Amino acid sequence: MGPRILNEQKKINAYFREEFSKLREELEDEDYFKKKLFLSFLYKENEIVKQVKEDFRINKSAYFELNKHIPKDATLLHIADDYGQIDILLSLQQANRKIFSLIPDIEKREIADHNYLVKKKKNKLYIHNFRD
Repeated sequence: MGPRILNEQKKINAYFREEFSKLREELEDEDYFKKKLFLSFLYKENEIVKQVKEDFRINKSAYFELNKHIPKDATLLHIADDYGQIDILLSLQQANRKIFSLIPDIEKREIADHNYLVKKKKNKLYIHNFRD
């Protein structure tokens, strides 16, 4: 292929990426990933599911707004006291993010680390301390 054709391909690719990004902005509201998030906690204890749902209900607008201010390919260190739900939402919103999450509570960290979306996407790592 000649340089002219490669240049045209790059322009077409950039155009479709831009249009897809606009479409996502139009379609994805603060509840867009709600079902996927809740399903990832489906087989956890009822108390955990209640806490995740309540946290989402209270903070979904803040999480949605936070996403707009974090670069699409950011590497994040998140110090948390939750079950990894924020990490899941941030990575669902932008798959190229790399998230290191420090959850001091061993039980919460293990629950977050065993979430099937964490295993599937492999862009989240739950650490025990800052040396990890």
